[in-house]
Amino acid sequence: MSLDTTFQEAAQKVKGMSQRPSDEELLEIYALYKQASVGDNNTVCDIFGAAFKMSLDDDFKTAAESVKNLTSTPSNEELLEIYALYKQGNDGDCNTSKPGMLDFKGKSKWDAWNKIKGMSKDDAKKQYINKVKELIGKYGLKK
Repeated sequence: MSLDTTFQEAAQKVKGMSQRPSDEELLEIYALYKQASVGDNNTVCDIFGAAFKMSLDDDFKTAAESVKNLTSTPSNEELLEIYALYKQGNDGDCNTSKPGMLDFKGKSKWDAWNKIKGMSKDDAKKQYINKVKELIGKYGLKK
């Protein structure tokens, strides 16, 4: 078996991981990849990127499901924060017109989302996941 074949098999194993590696592990994998690859071969880098992205999306979906099962309702401020991060993570920058003055709830949600305009979808997903973890620690999950 050639070194290239072994390298490609290792890359496929990383892509097939059921859990996202830690940031430290990802950095180590990337550093090893950069050492091992020379030239314009971006295949393995693309595979690692896809594995990371897939894992982030999976973690985001899991967090969105988990937040529905908190034992208590978070504060309005917390709800607005997770709403904004969720919308930014899914849709990107606020793309709706501002609700009317009498729609207090809609206006608050729009303001919270519009406030984080410019944040990347991936950053919003990461912050959403971290906020949901914080809320789970604070409120717990229903059994």
